[in-house]
Amino acid sequence: MESYEIKIVGVGGQGIKIAGAILGMAATIDGKVATHWQSYGVETRGGPSTSDVVISSEKIDYPRVIAADVLVALDQMMLNENLGNLKSGGILIIDPDLVRNKPTRDDIIIKQVPIVRIADSFGQRLITNMIILGFLTATTGVVSKDALVKAITANVPPDSKEVNLEAFEAGIKLGEKVRLEGR
Repeated sequence: MESYEIKIVGVGGQGIKIAGAILGMAATIDGKVATHWQSYGVETRGGPSTSDVVISSEKIDYPRVIAADVLVALDQMMLNENLGNLKSGGILIIDPDLVRNKPTRDDIIIKQVPIVRIADSFGQRLITNMIILGFLTATTGVVSKDALVKAITANVPPDSKEVNLEAFEAGIKLGEKVRLEGR
């Protein structure tokens, strides 16, 4: 495996930072090498938030995403700022309720996923990040489902473990459906 680069962008309060940390931990549980670099504004909620995750089977020379294989964007402004980091042939995952202006690049694969609607069906937007992780697992296979379950369990409070794992499973099911439909 060459390095696989994933960039998750949005705003504070969407769980961007913890999603990146959990993804990186899952990669190490799978026996891979991973780095996680996070950047966020001073605001607790609403400010820009970014997680760069680089996963490889070999030593990683640079910890930040240079050319993303996958870009997950949960905010229009953050998508606009980071779209140039998505390499040709890469996958862009957007929530159409949060990103209204879909890019017109014809060299990338765009997957529109109703992440927030699914989180709302659980009554909690705080689990948006778990849905993202499930979707990434099902569509990319970059880390195993078992490793992600272990990483989620290790990183969420015990009283919210069940709902986080249910949201992760919902993301897996959605990813499998999208993969099967070829969209």
